[in-house]
Amino acid sequence: MASRFLLTVTILYAGLMAACVTAGGPEGDMPAVINQGDMAMLDDISGAISGALGGRRVMLARDTLAYQSDVTIDPAFVTDRSFARPDHFSLALNNGRCVLIHHEGQRRYPLRSRACAPARR
Repeated sequence: MASRFLLTVTILYAGLMAACVTAGGPEGDMPAVINQGDMAMLDDISGAISGALGGRRVMLARDTLAYQSDVTIDPAFVTDRSFARPDHFSLALNNGRCVLIHHEGQRRYPLRSRACAPARR
């Protein structure tokens, strides 16, 4: 009985560790940032976020994704009131391409602009 329990716990632990290793995204993703004030890149990111949110219009600050690779869109700022949970996005650099990742939707949006650079750690 004890050995069966230990085997079950070991299998569950191995499964959890495998999930942690593979949940990070495709091989080669590096957190990225953009040049502050790059309006073409911000328009591209805004369009990708809007598409991920079903066409809702989103306005981003000039320094969005300039200092960190993550941005959270709170539905209360998109509409007057909402009990919906926020959406989380990350900017990544993969093989020289800028990609916006929507975590809740588990989708990747390749961006037209290549104006992103690896984020400082």
